[in-house]
Amino acid sequence: MQQLSLPLELLNSEPANTNWFQDILDTLEVGQQATWTDNFGKSLRKWLKQQGIPPVKTLSLFSGGGGLDIAFHDSGFEIVQMVELEAKYVQTLQKNSQLGKRLEGSKPICTDIRDYFPDPKLKVNFIIGGPPCQTFSAAGRRAAGVSGTTDARGTLFQEYVRILKLLQPKGFLFENVYGITGANGGEAWKKIQEAFREVGYGIYFRILDAADYGVPQHRERLFIVGLKRGKYLFPYPTHGFDSLDQRPYYSLPESKKLGFRQRKRKLTEVYFQKAQIAIAKLSKEGKITALADSIYEEKEESIRFLSMENFSWAKKSSPGCIKIYLNYELNNSSWTITASTNSDWEEADQFIIDVYPSCGYEEWVLGTNSVKLCGKQLNTQVFTSLWKAFEEKLNKATGKADLVQLSGYYQYNARILGVMNFCDKLNVNSFWRVVQCITRCIGTSTQLKAKEFAQKWAVHEEDIFFYLQSLRAMGYEVRSHNTNPQIPPGEYLIPYAFPTLNPKSVQLRKIL
Repeated sequence: MQQLSLPLELLNSEPANTNWFQDILDTLEVGQQATWTDNFGKSLRKWLKQQGIPPVKTLSLFSGGGGLDIAFHDSGFEIVQMVELEAKYVQTLQKNSQLGKRLEGSKPICTDIRDYFPDPKLKVNFIIGGPPCQTFSAAGRRAAGVSGTTDARGTLFQEYVRILKLLQPKGFLFENVYGITGANGGEAWKKIQEAFREVGYGIYFRILDAADYGVPQHRERLFIVGLKRGKYLFPYPTHGFDSLDQRPYYSLPESKKLGFRQRKRKLTEVYFQKAQIAIAKLSKEGKITALADSIYEEKEESIRFLSMENFSWAKKSSPGCIKIYLNYELNNSSWTITASTNSDWEEADQFIIDVYPSCGYEEWVLGTNSVKLCGKQLNTQVFTSLWKAFEEKLNKATGKADLVQLSGYYQYNARILGVMNFCDKLNVNSFWRVVQCITRCIGTSTQLKAKEFAQKWAVHEEDIFFYLQSLRAMGYEVRSHNTNPQIPPGEYLIPYAFPTLNPKSVQLRKIL
C-alpha cells in the first residue's frame, strides 16, 4: 500500500487522512503479509457477519469469469444474478455458483446484455460491472484506433444505464480502462457521466493501479462509484460518519480534466527514475554491467518458414509456408541480415534496406548505429522475411517485443527510417517504387486520400487501391473506413514503414 501515494500525488488530490486504510486493517485484524489480499476479503466478510449486517444484494453485468463478483462477495455483497454473453465464461460462473462454492446461490444468465430485461420486482441494492473495453483500450487503440462510442461495443454503457434506471439500486460500480476518458476527444467520457447523472446518481471516479493493491502488475483502470441521491446507511466501519453522504470520498474534482496520455507520461517519468536508481545500485554492487561495455557478436545461418496467408514466422514447416534461408552477421556496431529463397549466398543482392534510427535516437540496438537488410531476390516473401528476421533477433537481443515497440506507435514520430536501394541492373516496377517510399516513411502514419498518396508516391491515382491491397498482402497493416469506422470514407492509413501483421493481429481478420 505504500505505492498508493504515487497516483494520488500525480493527480494532486492527496486526502487529508492517509491512515484510513490502516484503520480498516486494524479493525479486521489483517496484517500485510503474503496473501493478505485474500485474508482481507475473508476477514471482512466474517466481520460483517459478526456485526449482524446482511449482505448487499447485487446484480453483476458483463460478468466474465466472475473475478469482480468474487471480490464483491468477499466484501459483504450477495451476487443475485450474473449476466454474461460468452457461454464458456458462463460455464465457469455455473460451477462457482454450486452448493459450497464461493458464489453459491447466484444465478448465471447467458445472454446479450441488449436482450436482458430483468424483472422490475428484482430487489437489488447494487450493480457492478464494466462493458467490453477494447474500443477504449490502449491495445485496441494500437490495433484499431480509438473508436470510443463510434464502435458498437462502446455504446454498451447505455445498456448499463438502462438497467440502472429500471431497477433503481442504491448504488453501482462501473469499471473500465482509463482510455475511456480520452476517446473521441473526451466527448464519450462526458456522455457517460451525463447518462449516469440523468438517471439519478451522483458519481465519484478515480484511476487506480492494481499494483497499489497487492497485485504484482501495473494495471490501471477507471472506477466510477455511483450513489443514488439521498441518505443511506453505510454497512461498514465508518469511523464516526453515519451515512454515505457524510463519508469523505477522495474523488477527483469535477473540474479536473482527465487526460490518460498525460498521466501515462507522468507515470513513465516516475518509473524511469526508479529504474535508473535500481540500475545504478545493481551496477555499484557489480551485479550488472553496462550494455555499452558488453561484447555482442553473432554469425550464423538458419532457416525459417513464412506464411503469406497469416504471416506466421516459425522454425518448423507447415502447409502453405515458404522456406526462407537466412544469414546473420551481428555485432555491437552493425547488424547485417540476408534472406533468400535458396542457399546460394554467392548470388548478388537484388535490394538492400539500410535501417537507421531517426529523430535523434541513437544506440537503439545494443549500440549499433545501423541495420542492413539484404535480399537475394526482389519478391514479397524475401522482403517480409527480412523484417520478420530483424524483429526476431531484436526480441532475443534486447527484449523488445517487436518493431513497433522499437519504432514507437504511429501517432508519434517514427524511430525507424529505412533507405531501400535496388541492384543497378534490376528493372524495378512502380509497386516496388511505392514500397521504397514507404520504407522512408513517405505516406505512412497519416490518413490520406488516394489523390494524396498518388502525389507522394508519384504514381497514378487509379492504381492506389491496388497498391494498398498489395501492401496488405505482404504484411503491411492498411486501415480504411471498413476496418476502422472512425477513418472517413475514402481515406486510408498505413501506420508503419514496415510489415507488422502476424497471426494474432486484429487487422488480419478485417477486409480493406
